[in-house]
Order: sequence, then structure tokens, then C-alpha cells
Amino acid sequence: MGAIGRPVALQLAAMGARKLQLIDFDVVDATNITTQGFTAVEAGMLKVTAVRRSVLAIDPDIGVETICDRYRLQHSTGEVVFCCVDS
Repeated sequence: MGAIGRPVALQLAAMGARKLQLIDFDVVDATNITTQGFTAVEAGMLKVTAVRRSVLAIDPDIGVETICDRYRLQHSTGEVVFCCVDS
């Protein structure tokens, strides 16, 4: 839910996706505000929570599931998975 995942989630919401599953273990840091598009109010918040709030601001009827964890094969997912892994 960082520099690539966050904008992808917001674009999917804007294009009319009806369900999103957001998986990330990280917290919004002050350095993420300028590099990843988060706001100062979101500093200290789980990234999945912050992105969920932004998605629902676009369309409150989107079903958004959040998982605070690294992506793991045991997580049940939908038919399409977009995965971006940090080095």
C-alpha cells in the first residue's frame, strides 16, 4: 500500500471496482507523506487503514477488506491479485 499499491487501489476505486482487499503490514511514516501520497493526518496509521479511508471517500459502497500482514499464500484472495513487494 505504498508508492505503487496505494495509487493502484485509488484508481481501481475510481474506475468502479466493487471489492478490494488491501494487504500490508506497514504504518504510514512521515517520509511516506511526500513519497507515497499519504497525508499528515495519516502518519502513524496502518497503511491499509489509511488507504481504506481514501477508497471509501471515493465510493463508500466499495467493499474493502484489510489485512495487516505481509502478503502470504495462505491469505484467501479473489481472482485477480496485484502484488508489489519491497526489496
